[in-house]
Amino acid sequence: MTTILGGTFSFLHRGHRELLDAAVSLGEPVIVGLTTDEFAGSRKNYSVPSYKKRYEALSRYLEGRCKSYSIRELGTEEGNSTLDPGYSAIVVSQETAASAIRINRERVAHGLNALRIVRVPVIRAQDLIAIKSSRIASGTIDMEGRRLKPVSAMISTNNGLKLSTAKSYFSSILRDVTVTMNRQYSTGSDQPFGEDTMRMAVSRAEQSAGRADYSIGVESGLFHDSASGRFFDFHCCCIIDIMGERSYGISSGFNIPGHIVDEIKKGMDMSHAFEALYGTAGIGEREGIVGQITENRLTRETLIFESIRNAMSTRFSKLIYD
Repeated sequence: MTTILGGTFSFLHRGHRELLDAAVSLGEPVIVGLTTDEFAGSRKNYSVPSYKKRYEALSRYLEGRCKSYSIRELGTEEGNSTLDPGYSAIVVSQETAASAIRINRERVAHGLNALRIVRVPVIRAQDLIAIKSSRIASGTIDMEGRRLKPVSAMISTNNGLKLSTAKSYFSSILRDVTVTMNRQYSTGSDQPFGEDTMRMAVSRAEQSAGRADYSIGVESGLFHDSASGRFFDFHCCCIIDIMGERSYGISSGFNIPGHIVDEIKKGMDMSHAFEALYGTAGIGEREGIVGQITENRLTRETLIFESIRNAMSTRFSKLIYD
């Protein structure tokens, strides 16, 4: 079996080594397409080490691990992968999986066998963001994924409870992390229903994306359950990291009493609807409606925490999430 893979391999980091190991385990010979200096320079926003240095690093790693391998110049994204009948399998990252599908489409069009596609899961750094050469070049992480700078997170909200809860969660999983508030955002609605809840969480996250390692959006909304005929409150969370990867999470939900739903349908958000009916102000910054309903056995802080935790949960797994 002839296995192929390609890349720039600017810094032979842990993610690259996982790709190479996967290729070797499939069968030999292994053919590595290594981007030329010209091609690499046109695709990267950082200074890429010379072809010679990258070639030597690859050779040192493969020597002793693979009896039969070759490293070839790669001047285009596909190289000759669409035309060579001798290739059997291709190893890709999640980021490059779409390229493998295009390669197979062209191979089949040329009457060749489709390659077996082996996808290697995202290899994450200590900060749970994908290990990338650009992050190594910037001095943010090292080649093993160890964090070299403080971690930053930003949540789009004017609600102090959301900020403090985000701080609580992120400080429980990451060292040296700072969470700040982005007050310059808009949602377009005070009270979302159904799928609009996650859309608004995404919008919140997008409005601070790129300004911190993690951009966070949390939104609560009403979901109607047709089986019971009742409305439930859920907190939805979207998190966008500095590399653009998105994670989503939803909290546990609780049943909102019908008379409160009636007030919400008139145009109020949940907290103001409760205040109008019961005269209890500011619960959105404290225990929330759920705290009032359950006599603080469950609070809004818990639900916010759950949504953020659940959004981040996929980053601890090596399963492939599309």
